[in-house]
This record gives sequence, structure tokens and C-alpha cells, in this order.
Amino acid sequence: MWIVDATLIPDHDQQRTAKSKNYRRSLNVQIVCRARDRRVVAVGNARPGNRNDIVVFRETLGTVLPEHPRLSGDGGYRGSDRIRTPRREPDGRIIKDRNYQRFHKHRAVAEHTIARLTDHQILRQCRRRGNAIDHAVAGVAALHNLKFDIQ
Repeated sequence: MWIVDATLIPDHDQQRTAKSKNYRRSLNVQIVCRARDRRVVAVGNARPGNRNDIVVFRETLGTVLPEHPRLSGDGGYRGSDRIRTPRREPDGRIIKDRNYQRFHKHRAVAEHTIARLTDHQILRQCRRRGNAIDHAVAGVAALHNLKFDIQ
């Protein structure tokens, strides 16, 4: 199972960022990881932080990522036929049954992986300009995967 999720990275480059809810200026980065071994499969290019997750996914990884039958995401990816999201009632609320509990356990893997990636100092206090943030995120993801190769 592949899990897609987004993270906001604070950045000082005002050419690429936009004001968002959580950080004053941030970038939205999409990350796809495998639930089995927590490896990062793909990292999307950064987009302004006030964009919705599904919009950034379609712009960055939706065109590049190969078709995968078990690609899942959280409630922010509603409306995409490629990404499985939790089932909902007709009024839009999530149905919290056994399937949701299993889904939630797999989602926790992605959240932990993203937390480990964004814990690096280069992404917490990012002062990169232009496309350097994309290279920094890809480099951190490569270091994350390298850690699993060594073990």
C-alpha cells in the first residue's frame, strides 16, 4: 500500500510561498511512502502553502506517479479517482467502522514518516530560494531511504 500525504514547510522565499493557515509563509509538499517499510516512493515539487492537497497532488505527482491500485490518502484527497479515501455518509461525515480503523493505522505510518522528514533542520528553518527547496526535500527523502538500506 502506498500512502500519499502533504506537509507544510515554512520558507522565507516570498516569490514561491503564500500565506496559509498554519505558518505565515509556507510551501505544500506531497510525499508518497510505502506502508510496509516506510520508504519514501516519491516527493512532489513544492507549491504555495495555501493550496489544497488534491490540487497540489494533481499538479505535481498526479502526472508523474505510475498507476497504483492501492494508493490511499486522507480526507483532503476527496474527489480523486486514483486515491482511496475513507468512506463517507451521504451528509459527508466519515464512517468510522472496522475498515476506517485499518485505514487509520496505515495512515499513521505516513504521518510518522513525514514527521521524521520534516524534523531535519534544513526543512524546519528553510531559507532556500527558488527550486532549492525541491532539491532539499528530495535530498532529505534520499537520506531517509538510505537509512533503511544500511540497517
